[in-house]
Amino acid sequence: MENIWIWYGIAVVLGYLLGCSNMAYYLSKARGIDLTKEGTGNLGTSNALIILGKKAALLVLTHDILKGVIAILLMKLMMQAMGFGGAAVAVAICAGGFAILGHMFPAFIKGSGKGFATYIGCALAIDFKWALLMVVLLLLAVLVTDYIVAGTFVTIGTVPIFLFVKGFLIAGALYTVISLIILYKHRTNIKHILEGTERTVKASLFKKKEN
Repeated sequence: MENIWIWYGIAVVLGYLLGCSNMAYYLSKARGIDLTKEGTGNLGTSNALIILGKKAALLVLTHDILKGVIAILLMKLMMQAMGFGGAAVAVAICAGGFAILGHMFPAFIKGSGKGFATYIGCALAIDFKWALLMVVLLLLAVLVTDYIVAGTFVTIGTVPIFLFVKGFLIAGALYTVISLIILYKHRTNIKHILEGTERTVKASLFKKKEN
């Protein structure tokens, strides 16, 4: 157990490097498009849907979710193989947190995403049954409001609370900071919602049919 902080360091590096991978960036480069200069300028699912279409958006969403899942599960398996018990879960959750940070602040590419899909991936890996309930609430929020960002707020508000309740204090603090960063990154969306100019889910999904 005296080496636990070394494992936290490994979690930081592993999670961050996984988070830096960005499918929206890869797909847009392959099509000769600079996604940072199109639509919202965001390298994430929402902007991929608007600019690249449904199939590309699905690939981006899947990739970003898996980053969070893989970061947590891989870190947990590595530590359990070394004989760590409950501590493996706590450290692994932090690895997922740094995957989110890697997505939002990548060192190797121009542009970034807002971190929401990777955040969902982390929630799924932390507690699958609880996360499914959270996803249901997320979808209800999106369906009622017709705004993707509404689901974001449901997620980033509930995950830190869940972690604190479960006793993962370091992870809870980390995810609270991440939630605040994600909220800040969505400040433009909030402004657009208040102004009535935010793009709705329906408008994005049926964009191709309107052309």
